[in-house]
Amino acid sequence: MKNKLYWGMLPALAAFSACQKEKTPAPEPFREATVLEIADARFTAVNSGDSKTFRLNVDGDYEVSVQNGEWLTTDPSDSSITVTVVGPLSDSEERTALVTLKSGKLEESIPVVLKKSAAIDWKFKEGYTEGGNMATFDNTAFGFCTASFTHEAGTSPLSGYGRVDFASDAAFVKKMADGFTLESIFAVDELPSSGFMSAIGCLYNGGARLGVSGKDSNGRIVAELWAGGKQVSLSSGKGVRTGVYHHAVLCWDASAKMARLWVDSEMVDSCKAETFSLPAAKTAQWLCIGGNCSKSDPECAWNGEIVLAKVHDAVFDSAEVARRFAKVPQDATAHCTGLRKVSFIPECAIADGSSFKLSADGLLPSDRIALYGISTGSCLDGECSISDGVATINAAVGDGAYRVDFTRDNLTTPLGVVEFRLSEPSCVSRRPKVIAHRGVHNSGAPENSLEGLRLAQQAGYYASETDVWLSADDSLMINHDGRIGGYDVQTTSYATLRTVKLSNGETLPSLSEYLTQAGKSESTKLIIEIKDHSTTERTLEATMATVQMVERMGLKDKVEYIAFSYDACLLIRQLDPQATIGFLSGNREPEILKEDGIDIMDYSMSVMLNSKPEFVDRGHKLGVETNIWTVNDRATIMKCIAVCADYITTDYPELVEEIADKLF
Repeated sequence: MKNKLYWGMLPALAAFSACQKEKTPAPEPFREATVLEIADARFTAVNSGDSKTFRLNVDGDYEVSVQNGEWLTTDPSDSSITVTVVGPLSDSEERTALVTLKSGKLEESIPVVLKKSAAIDWKFKEGYTEGGNMATFDNTAFGFCTASFTHEAGTSPLSGYGRVDFASDAAFVKKMADGFTLESIFAVDELPSSGFMSAIGCLYNGGARLGVSGKDSNGRIVAELWAGGKQVSLSSGKGVRTGVYHHAVLCWDASAKMARLWVDSEMVDSCKAETFSLPAAKTAQWLCIGGNCSKSDPECAWNGEIVLAKVHDAVFDSAEVARRFAKVPQDATAHCTGLRKVSFIPECAIADGSSFKLSADGLLPSDRIALYGISTGSCLDGECSISDGVATINAAVGDGAYRVDFTRDNLTTPLGVVEFRLSEPSCVSRRPKVIAHRGVHNSGAPENSLEGLRLAQQAGYYASETDVWLSADDSLMINHDGRIGGYDVQTTSYATLRTVKLSNGETLPSLSEYLTQAGKSESTKLIIEIKDHSTTERTLEATMATVQMVERMGLKDKVEYIAFSYDACLLIRQLDPQATIGFLSGNREPEILKEDGIDIMDYSMSVMLNSKPEFVDRGHKLGVETNIWTVNDRATIMKCIAVCADYITTDYPELVEEIADKLF
């Protein structure tokens, strides 16, 4: 940027002096003009002591003066001015000083602008619609938007978090090598029972994060970073106060080779940290706000508020931390709800006249749940009723995103964002059928045990899943892995395999025993996965033997089949035209499955929720159902319901049933 001043009505002082010396006529006005020029009078400083030199074009001697420039000094020379930052770091606001140059009657004031910008300065926007259990609101106490997170603390969220990728940002990586500061202002609503939840984090064999430990560690504010080739931790030493805003700062000082943690302006911990490294894996080179980066998907989900999340490419000292903490309003009330296990369908396929339901532990009949149209900017009119921890809203909703607002005692807090889409009846969210993955085994029974199958039957789940292998002497055995007790199932005899004991004392089951138990339930089906064997031929032998045994025992109506081998699925259809068959590999279009007589797209979460979510609607229109596996947390269960999954395979069938009971 160039700023020029031309002397118009009067002759230039230097030119006039030259004319007098040479006894020549002075130039006429406008013919010539003396120029005072300063180029590039704007810069971004990152720390005290930063300087920049501006080029000058000045005729004759000149003087320099500064207004509003307590944060800088000037050092003029014949051809330049060097401006140096001397004041404290700014908080991303611009500071403008007027550097005035004067030469005779010529005078020009040049604005010199300082903008201190963090290397990463995450700003939440009102109406931010990442979905799920996170929404933003205008926080009047701070004067800018804040995010409210209602994730189950410490879990792995599928949505509802901020993400900043820096894998291709070489400048950012270089800045971090010279020292950095993580800064956050947050309030905790719920602590994880164990482990960690992260307010701002990029920690995966490298990097750093800032957050709070679980209840088992007294909910301490903790900073972790990768220093000297290993993960080191710093801690507040005392528990965080729920519902109170805290200012937390982690600094790595490259020159001092130290890491320091401040909480509410007090330096609470420090340790030696000679080196620092970011994650080596490109897939982990991203910063998560409201969680931690992990290798690809986020983990350590936040529960509470996050007001501020910054990465500074500057090293803070105690004075700078204190200056920033002084700006935190000490009387501000955090928008914490006290609710637990907040559950609603984040992407809700509805038909005309449908209602919206939300469940949460701690929800009172006197509370209010309302839908706030993000595009319309107004609350949706509708009746809200709350009973037994479930809120039901009956309102005429249309396509679009709505913030879910919770109000108690005149304090309104957003719980997340729901996106409605009007759909035909076949594509409307429905109650999923629950399949116990390898039986019920999360309360002591071993996986793929007869006890696990009995527990699934007692609970009345739709089905219990199991896995089948063919032994060396063609016996059908139950086990998930190809090896157990030191034996390779495919190359070991039936007699030897029967010597293997499960953790509860059971003998390794055979398929015939499993089928006998399956026949004792009137409602719970047995879903048999034909495992991929050493060769395709051997897989097909196991397939044929399994179907023949089911038919011989008269249990065709009690059994369904799944397989990763498409050849096995086609053989089952040939052997039993009435069988229900699911394909597991996830690489076939629903139209192909329909054509080949395969009933169910039995695909993983990564396929059905990330890469190919449109498969569900396409399958429903064709009559091909969807099962999603293996789904073990509340947020992912809600996402599966959101995409209208017909079945959910899970290690925690009781959790799926609990959610479904409240929402359907």
